Amino acid sequence: MTTDYITVAEQPINWEEIKKELPEGTPKPVDSILQPGSLIFNKNVKAVTSMDNYFQWWRWKIGANWKHLEGPESAIEGKDNYPVVHISYEDALADCKWLNRRLTTEAQWEAAAQGTFKDNIHTWGNNLELFTKMQIHGKVFFP
Repeated sequence: MTTDYITVAEQPINWEEIKKELPEGTPKPVDSILQPGSLIFNKNVKAVTSMDNYFQWWRWKIGANWKHLEGPESAIEGKDNYPVVHISYEDALADCKWLNRRLTTEAQWEAAAQGTFKDNIHTWGNNLELFTKMQIHGKVFFP
């Protein structure tokens, strides 16, 4: 069963709403930029400038949404077992309402992340050196 719901990443951009969140006097970008899309992971990072600079990790991609993970030229086929991406909190709440469900609480999320490691300091265990090695080698998963 499908719905007519349109995710935030698919909705037309309303400049009048956006500028309310920006400093007064911010000029309107050209219309070719104000198109629906989402942030995608920047695979071209060559060096980390600062761990506090999240702009280096993400870039805006017009046409990126849950059906087009990396933009309009990409597709979702073959990704049935992947987690959903490019949805907002608002989208998740709408999905829960449609399914007559609710989102997990923070405590439930943390318990799921901890798994069977009940007495460990970190979700991956107690070995901080293991996490440091994962960061150094750019791994994006936990053992």
